[in-house]
Amino acid sequence: MKDRPYFTIFTPCYNSERFIQRVYDSLSEQEFQDFEWLLVEDCSTDNTLEILNGFQQKANLKVTIIKNESNKFISENFNIALKHAHGKFFIPLGHDDRFYDEKGLQLIWEECERIIDNDKVAGVWTKCMTQSGKLVGKNAPADYEIANFFEVFEKYVWQVEWFPCYKTDILKDYPFYTDQLRYYPEGLVWGRIAKKYDLLFSSKVTRTYFVNENANALTKRSRTQVAQAVVEQQKVWINDFFKEARFSIKFRMRILLSYILHSIILNSNYNKVVAGIKPLLYKVATLILYPLIMIAYRLKLVKA
Repeated sequence: MKDRPYFTIFTPCYNSERFIQRVYDSLSEQEFQDFEWLLVEDCSTDNTLEILNGFQQKANLKVTIIKNESNKFISENFNIALKHAHGKFFIPLGHDDRFYDEKGLQLIWEECERIIDNDKVAGVWTKCMTQSGKLVGKNAPADYEIANFFEVFEKYVWQVEWFPCYKTDILKDYPFYTDQLRYYPEGLVWGRIAKKYDLLFSSKVTRTYFVNENANALTKRSRTQVAQAVVEQQKVWINDFFKEARFSIKFRMRILLSYILHSIILNSNYNKVVAGIKPLLYKVATLILYPLIMIAYRLKLVKA
């Protein structure tokens, strides 16, 4: 594509009127401006669409709005955005997010330049800071270190918010499997990519992660949807991802216990839960642990 922008910044929107101005202001103040802003409007019931149209009319930014005819939910919105993305790199930026400061995108660009011609590296992950100024998680293993997602996952990535940026052409080859789940965990996409590519993990802070705001309507999923997503995610880890690195026994057990517990929450059949696990060791462990966790759950000794 001629004059291809460096970044596609993707923002999914559903009932985003309270916080979308924050995203717009953050993008407008960026020193690095070689990007397109791609918004997928998912049938909001508030004034989100009118606000987005206003941005498009007044902004000096390149703004593209895709309006869904029906509610697609976040995972399918990712797929839709990727079909329309023109940037060399793709950054998902939530509808209540912002860059850490006006240099955020510039810092990501500097890191992307380090790996843009490296065919073995899929993208760059940078750090987040909370709105109160607290660093989220540990720093990267070392500045500019190229590593595999699985190798650093347990120590640096698990249950920690990072800011991912991927080469668009690579990401397009790894769609969200929304035919399986309406909400397909993005971690499974990152894991599938990691079986072939590495990442550059950077300690540079580029995004503000807002906590305890209860604002993101896109992530307010039902208990059933959350449980379905967790079961699918943990099942893939057990059957496929565990063999990709030397994970600790504690980590493996926590994933297995989570799989069993959330299957119980879904009232899944015992035989189906056991059949979902392929490696013999973990299948036997599931056979043994399922009844015990069922009892503990009914006695309210454990919860999701």
